[in-house]
Amino acid sequence: KGRYISIFYDFYMHGTACASAVGGVDVKYGGLMMGVAPGVKIIGVKSLWYGNIEIGQLWAAGFDIDLNGLIYYTGMRRADVISNSWGVSSFIYDIAGFGFDYASQLATALTIPGFLDTNYPGIVVVQAAGNGGGGYGTVTAPGAAPGVITVGASTSFFPYVLSNRYADAGWDQIIGWAARGPTPLGYLKPDVVNIGMAGYTAYPVGWGRGSGYTIFS
Repeated sequence: KGRYISIFYDFYMHGTACASAVGGVDVKYGGLMMGVAPGVKIIGVKSLWYGNIEIGQLWAAGFDIDLNGLIYYTGMRRADVISNSWGVSSFIYDIAGFGFDYASQLATALTIPGFLDTNYPGIVVVQAAGNGGGGYGTVTAPGAAPGVITVGASTSFFPYVLSNRYADAGWDQIIGWAARGPTPLGYLKPDVVNIGMAGYTAYPVGWGRGSGYTIFS
């Protein structure tokens, strides 16, 4: 009913970087640093905490919780696309196999029209493949979910010198730490790749001057 307001700050800069890569508006470099969809509206959903990931995605997809604690579909999605630049890299959590876990099953359920509610139209979920590469079968949950668009990381134009045990250089290459398929279910992942290293993005006010690049996959 609009009685509450949530104010939160991006202490790790990653969410701001991802948001600006999508909807950033360049006011200084003549459009050179414009996001891929500058007219988009972005909703910030705090979710990376115990129990918040699932309900955060459900809320963005148009669900809510009634006074009895039951989740129901409100009849209208709050977003058209859910973009998740995170993943669960713990093999203890995914002991049954990436893609069989609860987070992956929920991600797929969110994409299927009528599955969670007869009136629910489904929603597009874009999910990071994870940073567990290189090597085959390293896509993490919920990037291994069959229903999501899983995104891997490629290089930009800066050399990625010996760091974190990998040496990547040049441009338009798959970054050494980017996760790769196939998944335990046999799906070829990631579905697409894009710049995940040395991409210029924005950073939160008060965070300080960044180095000009960020890492995401």
